[in-house]
Amino acid sequence: MEPTRRSPLLVAVLGLAVTALGCVVLLGWAIDSDGLTRLLPQLVAMQPATALDFALLGVATVGLHCGWARSRVPAAVPLLAVLTVAVVAGTALVTELAGWRYPITILGDMAQNEGRMSGITAVAHLIISAALLAAALGRVLVAHAAGVLALTLGLVGLSGYAFGPSDLYSVGYFQTLALHTALGIALLGVALVAANGEVGLTRLARSRTLGGRLARTLLPAVLVIPTVLGWVGLWMMRNDYGPGFVMALYATSVALLSGGLVWLTGARLTTADVRRSEAEEAREVADRALAELRVASQELRLANRDLSDFTAAAAHDLRGR
Repeated sequence: MEPTRRSPLLVAVLGLAVTALGCVVLLGWAIDSDGLTRLLPQLVAMQPATALDFALLGVATVGLHCGWARSRVPAAVPLLAVLTVAVVAGTALVTELAGWRYPITILGDMAQNEGRMSGITAVAHLIISAALLAAALGRVLVAHAAGVLALTLGLVGLSGYAFGPSDLYSVGYFQTLALHTALGIALLGVALVAANGEVGLTRLARSRTLGGRLARTLLPAVLVIPTVLGWVGLWMMRNDYGPGFVMALYATSVALLSGGLVWLTGARLTTADVRRSEAEEAREVADRALAELRVASQELRLANRDLSDFTAAAAHDLRGR
């Protein structure tokens, strides 16, 4: 497996970036700046409670996963930050499910979901909190899986904005998910996956084996190609192409590209098998040559011994005469 020295740096950069994101949005609420709280006038805003959670989660991520931070910051600090996030996000989720009034409304936009964070944001923050607690307890696989789930939720939100915010806003818990909230969730998901890289998908992607090389080659294509094709299909439907034709084109394109990736994988595996077979044959030839050399060496030793015996006997006979 390849070294993981770069992971702490990546985790630190992403954690600090999310902390900065939360602080900037809190500043935007303090100075009443729509450009900082909602980015664009037509988009929903990131609520102050969400921004506070991001600031705390970024600090906790760095504090739990970076050695230089652990040596300088007491372990209780990131754990306290995680528990605070769990309380804030848990309160938002419980009050929304129960239909109760949300109590944390300082600076919040009351016209937007009564000042509470979106339901999917609360779920994502709770998942990230669980991942951080699992990492603190040494449950690396659980932390890795939770990081993958958080990354998935963030990517769904970002994809929703890419395909059309108006459609995203009509979907249940996503209806008040801000663009920079989705970005923050995705960044924390990446940080958690990288921080727990000795297990799961990240371990495979870092491996120097053939499987690792294939994963590094295929994963970007698998992630990017369907998204790009989806954008193209949506653009076509918005320009009066029939949904049936667009879906047929999408399915055909995915099938052809998937077939190409399967062919590429098969070609690489075949090449690896051929090289392995050639290496095994060469090793068998070398083993046979070495065995023959050992036999010849043994015969030579026996011949040398017989020659020495003959020479000694001849010398004895000559001295006797």
